[in-house]
Amino acid sequence: MAGINYRENLRHFGQRLGLNDFFDWWLGELSALLRQLLPGTSQPALARQVLVKISGSLVIFFRVVHGKAAEVGRLDMASLEATGQKHAFQSEFNRVAPQKSEIALYLAQEQVLCKKLSLPLAAEENLRQVIAFEMDRHTPFNPGQVYFDYRIVRRDKQLDIALAVAPRDTINEPLRQLAAWGAQTVAVRVAGDAGNDTPWNLLPGELLPNSGGARLPRLNSALAVGLAALLCAALALPIWQKRETVLALQPQVSKAHEQAEAAENLRRQLEALLAEYNYLLDKKRESPPVVAVLEDVTRLLPDDTWVQQFDLKGKEMRIHGETASSSKLAGLFEQAKTLHDASFRAPLTKGQGANSERFQLAAETRPLPRTETESHPTTPASPVAQPQQLPQPVAPPAPNQAAAPDSAGAAAAAQKKNKDGKLPALLEAIKPKAIKPDPQPAAAKTGIEPGAAPAARAEKRP
Repeated sequence: MAGINYRENLRHFGQRLGLNDFFDWWLGELSALLRQLLPGTSQPALARQVLVKISGSLVIFFRVVHGKAAEVGRLDMASLEATGQKHAFQSEFNRVAPQKSEIALYLAQEQVLCKKLSLPLAAEENLRQVIAFEMDRHTPFNPGQVYFDYRIVRRDKQLDIALAVAPRDTINEPLRQLAAWGAQTVAVRVAGDAGNDTPWNLLPGELLPNSGGARLPRLNSALAVGLAALLCAALALPIWQKRETVLALQPQVSKAHEQAEAAENLRRQLEALLAEYNYLLDKKRESPPVVAVLEDVTRLLPDDTWVQQFDLKGKEMRIHGETASSSKLAGLFEQAKTLHDASFRAPLTKGQGANSERFQLAAETRPLPRTETESHPTTPASPVAQPQQLPQPVAPPAPNQAAAPDSAGAAAAAQKKNKDGKLPALLEAIKPKAIKPDPQPAAAKTGIEPGAAPAARAEKRP
């Protein structure tokens, strides 16, 4: 079938999807609507064409009116030369043809072989190739000798096809004559076929004008424009919706940005206040008390070790003495709460005892861990004046117990100073606590007389 038959292609597509009835109804409704909206589409293809029949030197012009071909003019070219023939043809065509008419070659019925064929439904997908392959079985010609066209008449268990076949010489010679007269042929029609919805067109695709990019009819042009408009709308609509959403969210984003800046300012102020509050506490933690360091050293040293000299300068602690456990002495200090990185600063030498060695060991002091009170300071007390309370009598300490610090006087002084509400909660955090009494005196645990220095352990050497 020359050209593109969109109706047949849609019907074929609908049949494969099981929607053949739907596409028939849809095409009918669409055609009726387009006839009302686009007056140019109400004319079939034959109504826009002037049919030219060449019989020897006689040229006859036909127009299709109400489904029938009617003669509208004729010329006798026998007495004219080539230039005269061309001028006469152009003049007669302009007289009988309306504006924007096309030229189609018109063949007599005796020049065309018409036949009906029945083929399997599976052949519809490649119907033109199947007909060309079966051409020599149904006609006296092979596919290379003829031009043919077909239309599907009925689909049931088989395909019923109306086939039209014409020898190539019957078509090529009149086409050359029309080209010499300056006419551009768009179709080859068959006499008696003007009343069909899809008339035959024996003009092959390679001979169609502008076959590389055929001009679309008005219907196809309108559909193409509509499709482009829908595509542009589909691309622009999401962008417009997103723009509206962004504009609607802009006030909320600005408000959230202001709140975030305010929160960031509060965070910086809080960090500054915490740094100022913890400054003295950090300084205190960096250097643990000498008593705590001395307590760690006394607790960790084994019983076969004597300390002759103890030095604490800045963050470095040095001890000199003798020990019978030099191999594990440095490792013991890794368990200390206030010391770390212990190492010998001089080679071990022979001591005074049989198995003892002299050592010089140094370690770095470790900052004390920060308490929860330091990390999260409490809110200062309300500046409301509190009534003064008389100090409670303090019971005398029991024998062999450490006397607790007198905290009552400090508390009374704190309350007196806090009357104006300016005393920070730092005083409450560093308030001394009572020391838990030890059931066994320290002198009983170490074997050293009370009041003796730690270096007195050296006196116990054998």
